[in-house]
Amino acid sequence: MPPCLGPVPDLIIATRIDLLRTEQNLSMRDLAKKSGISKSQLSDIILGNKIPNVYTLYLICTALGISLSDFFDFEDTVIKLQAKKQS
Repeated sequence: MPPCLGPVPDLIIATRIDLLRTEQNLSMRDLAKKSGISKSQLSDIILGNKIPNVYTLYLICTALGISLSDFFDFEDTVIKLQAKKQS
């Protein structure tokens, strides 16, 4: 993570999960089922209404087939967020 970001903004976590989910062509229902969490909980996380705890994030990452350390490689997510802001 770039040092200028400081603490991880909630929006980046939410955006990262949604980006990885859509890259794998998974619906929210599919990801919720694969990760073992409810669709409403996943929806709240993706919308930025709730921040997942480490265990929930681990379940989501496992369902996406990535490690927690790979999840926190935010460079591509930050670039996409900056592009959205400029649009």
